[in-house]
Amino acid sequence: MHSTKKLVGIAVIAFFAGALMMWFAGGKNARVIVVGEDANNGAPTTDMTDTIAASISGNVSGTLQVRNQPPGDSVLIDAVILAQNGWVVIHEDRDGQPGNILGARRLGEGSHTGEQVALLRGTVGGLTYYAILHNEDGDGVFNHTKDLPLKNESDEIIMMRFETIASPSGR
Repeated sequence: MHSTKKLVGIAVIAFFAGALMMWFAGGKNARVIVVGEDANNGAPTTDMTDTIAASISGNVSGTLQVRNQPPGDSVLIDAVILAQNGWVVIHEDRDGQPGNILGARRLGEGSHTGEQVALLRGTVGGLTYYAILHNEDGDGVFNHTKDLPLKNESDEIIMMRFETIASPSGR
């Protein structure tokens, strides 16, 4: 029993150490993207071109971690660290870049683990999706024209690409 508690404690410390390393790395794999709109389905669509161009830049700090996961009606965010209140926004892929917004979750300043983002339309196995950090303009309601994507010190949007597992066996 004592060794199990010790092992859990070590795992928690290792997780937060990794999250801190991501924080200091500042999302170096993030990139600025431009997104169009999709008129091919009945789902709500968002043209993100102007929003991405007007992203919040500077020393706004934040980082996130999300792993590949099974398809579903929500996305599990492994870790988020925000220097201020903000949003985790899930986008579907369109031609290798973030497309339509599927869901958003408001989070307060600080560290968060194991957060679920509910989606308007579920993810599909074998496809690519993006989690992007956005600012919170103070009204508590997500609006992609006001709650803009956050950028790191290198002026890159803080985002992470992930895939859904094609089948229960992971193939």
